[in-house]
Amino acid sequence: MFFMGIDIGSSGCKVSVVDEKGNIIKNSSKNYSFTYEGNTIELSPEMVYESTVEAIREITDENPSLHIDAISAASFGEMVV
Repeated sequence: MFFMGIDIGSSGCKVSVVDEKGNIIKNSSKNYSFTYEGNTIELSPEMVYESTVEAIREITDENPSLHIDAISAASFGEMVV
């Protein structure tokens, strides 16, 4: 059995796959940055989405026979993904 954990943070996302014993099979991470306009700081939801998909695909494309049995996701603040 393999489990995927997805951590969507304010500066990047991390994706890991572990087996039932907690051994790390594969990790991937992607960074993204804020945009600044005057007193406003923004994080593009499209950039977060694209980076997360890219990190997941990096793992699944390199391991096409890997069967993920469960996925857990965490994100910062009150964000909706």
